[in-house]
Amino acid sequence: MTAGTPGKPVPGVNITANGLVGTVPYNLTIQNLADGTYIITVPVAFTGTVTPSWPVCRNRRYIFDPPNYSYSNVGMNYIGKDYKVKHAP
Repeated sequence: MTAGTPGKPVPGVNITANGLVGTVPYNLTIQNLADGTYIITVPVAFTGTVTPSWPVCRNRRYIFDPPNYSYSNVGMNYIGKDYKVKHAP
């Protein structure tokens, strides 16, 4: 997660993978690291979305761009799926 230009790290963001592995529901939430990076591991064949969100106690004057990423039948690693933090309209 980064904000502004050139992109300062934004820690303390929840990242949730929500979807299916075959026909079995799958849901996992992690929190990104202090340097803004995150690694979320999903099973092979995961289909669903990965969505950032603020913990309840955080300021909600900001939004994420994009709001999520969608995946279908995951079978490899994805690198560089970054979210930008922007002021809410």
